[in-house]
Amino acid sequence: MEKAQQKLFAATFFNDIAALKEILEKSSETILSIPIPETYRGFSQSDNIAICAEHIALMTCDCFYDYRDQSNPIDAKVDESFSGLIEARGRQIIPQDIYNNAVEVLKLFNNYVKVDDEIDYKNLLRFTSVFNLDDETDRWFAKEDIDGFIQSGFRRIDVELMNCTDVKDRKKIVELLELGANPYVDLDEAQEGSNIMNIMGMDLESHMNIYCGLWNLNKDEINDDKLIFDMLLELSITAGNADMIRTINKHTKFNIKG
Repeated sequence: MEKAQQKLFAATFFNDIAALKEILEKSSETILSIPIPETYRGFSQSDNIAICAEHIALMTCDCFYDYRDQSNPIDAKVDESFSGLIEARGRQIIPQDIYNNAVEVLKLFNNYVKVDDEIDYKNLLRFTSVFNLDDETDRWFAKEDIDGFIQSGFRRIDVELMNCTDVKDRKKIVELLELGANPYVDLDEAQEGSNIMNIMGMDLESHMNIYCGLWNLNKDEINDDKLIFDMLLELSITAGNADMIRTINKHTKFNIKG
């Protein structure tokens, strides 16, 4: 990535409104081209992720939306996966401040470009997924798995909801929920808590902790393309999980397990 793009990414990621305003006054080009490490390319046909910088701010809002009223600071602990790249500075972050600042960043972007209302997380996943998102049979549960669940007495729409949530297919998730899919079904009968809400919740908590640890970085340290990709990956996973959980909670017909 060019230095200017790295600075745009860092200023947006850390809600640095002053730096961002200076950047945008020089150039209103907000599309970032982030190299994809070979080990992450999966079924992507591109060597780069093309993403609008304002989408980073949108994802930040998705991460902290449920904590937008939390004014108490939380520790930003560096996860061991980043321990060799990030210095642990013992920083704390205030979710309310991060959310509000991200909203202000979106307002600033809106002066230069049309900002989307939401992120297509399935499309973003296309760059890194181990699944071929264009092949409906290549999912968490393969066709033979689904057939096995149905023979065991489970409903197809409940199993399909698991698959659609895993690949962040918001449109299909809403369709299945409107048809009565139950997100609280434990498909692993021997393991309580194997329902999609529990799985997504645990995954969100894990990645939220990793993402928060990235706030130990300073924006002038963001000069490595691999680090930028990893930061975007953690942000998108965290935000995508949070968005999927909210989508399910909004549209499900089931308020309690069962």
